[in-house]
Amino acid sequence: MRFGGFAVNPIHDRILHYYSASLGVFHWTAADWAGILLVLVLYATLQVLAGIPGGFLRFRQHGYLIVIALMLAAVWMQSAGFTSGGAEASTRVLSPAMVVLSITGAACWSR
Repeated sequence: MRFGGFAVNPIHDRILHYYSASLGVFHWTAADWAGILLVLVLYATLQVLAGIPGGFLRFRQHGYLIVIALMLAAVWMQSAGFTSGGAEASTRVLSPAMVVLSITGAACWSR
């Protein structure tokens, strides 16, 4: 990816920007979003079903963790278009967010 004045391979740069233009989040259909949701619910069930509500239940104590998870989700959405494997393959970028949501999910289960 282009950054400042650093040298990049122009062909690889064009390929990645083609991926972004055709596979980016703005071009996803409802079926793509449903596929992502299915992958998240199947493989990160506790993080999605307990971590998100747990973060908001204890927002005063753990609000910064929800903010971190949202920032990591934004990074994933920005990088998803540059992944040639498609929407499901791009979810590997969400791994750090799953760690954060595990911590907030513990707040739900600790009661």
